[in-house]
Amino acid sequence: MMSSLEKIANFSFTANHLLNFQLMRDLEKTQTNRPEYFFFVSFIPGIQGADGNRTYDFSNNVSIKYIVYEIAALSFALKQYAQGHGKHINYIKFSKSETGQKSVILEEIAKSTTGKNSEQYMQRQILFKVTINGNTKAITLNIEQAYAIGETLDILFKKAANLEFNRTIHNVSFASNKAITKPDNQFNSTQPPVIQPPVIESEPPFKFNIGTDNNANFLNSGFTNTFDDDIPF
Repeated sequence: MMSSLEKIANFSFTANHLLNFQLMRDLEKTQTNRPEYFFFVSFIPGIQGADGNRTYDFSNNVSIKYIVYEIAALSFALKQYAQGHGKHINYIKFSKSETGQKSVILEEIAKSTTGKNSEQYMQRQILFKVTINGNTKAITLNIEQAYAIGETLDILFKKAANLEFNRTIHNVSFASNKAITKPDNQFNSTQPPVIQPPVIESEPPFKFNIGTDNNANFLNSGFTNTFDDDIPF
């Protein structure tokens, strides 16, 4: 059975561990009032490869589903932490799936570093912490990396929001035209068509395989590995 999911854009950050951000489209939602676009934020732990080089354990990735506006919040938080305002944000994102409880937490730390002329100074860093069932792993970002990731996520958010908005307008227009052209005068032209509100419901976890990307690759970056982690509710 083919997956209904299509990858639209992809962005990765590699360090001691790997962070991946994917903008996805659920084709099953195309003609519904439910959101069609969403994100996967995935944390892939780093391991020592057989050749001694650093590699990543994709079989133990932790993926968390983000609603479009939640990516805007993560983008904002990363940039605020980078500018020293993390204590005013206290960013935490919780999620739940069949494998248990998951969370993403941002934390600012200070590291003593030796500069020029052997002078000691405190360097601010940002921890991007991912926890599943009490097991926490973190990727360390310097402040410019945290800000750059935040800026990139802002681009992805705007792309997703624009796609979702245009899709919603198209569906409303399609529904209105369909109602106007109903036979036997079933549509009362003196009343506007009723637009049903979106249905918010929990969806069961599902697995997916990334197939051929039929859309233009928005960023042309990152990796194209398949994730088989379950998807949070």
